Amino acid sequence: IRESEWFETVMRNIERFRTENGRYLFPDTALPELREGRWTDGVYLAYDERKHLPESLECESTFRVLQLQRIMRDVL
Repeated sequence: IRESEWFETVMRNIERFRTENGRYLFPDTALPELREGRWTDGVYLAYDERKHLPESLECESTFRVLQLQRIMRDVL
């Protein structure tokens, strides 16, 4: 999968959301929120109750990218 065109395209697209400080900031619509909040890998992300603030979205976006990178590292 890592060598597939699809995966390489996805990873390039993710990099479009990298901030100047090296973190990531996805649009709010890319971070689905359930009744109880945002979930990643079955874990509730309760970073900040001020979910609309860029800092909160940046933290959650970066967490998701780091989680993806960790999964890909562990697969090898």
